[in-house]
Amino acid sequence: MRSARFDYHVHETFSSDARDSKVEDYIKVAEKRGIEQIAFTTHEIIT
Repeated sequence: MRSARFDYHVHETFSSDARDSKVEDYIKVAEKRGIEQIAFTTHEIIT
């Protein structure tokens, strides 16, 4: 059975707790680490 490396909870610039994070940077790091799947999760306070 083949296993996959993944991260399904990554914050990016639209999240209030990760303003300095860039999608492109996450993709580069994921490729270097052999992570095959990532999902960007946006957290924002709506009032």
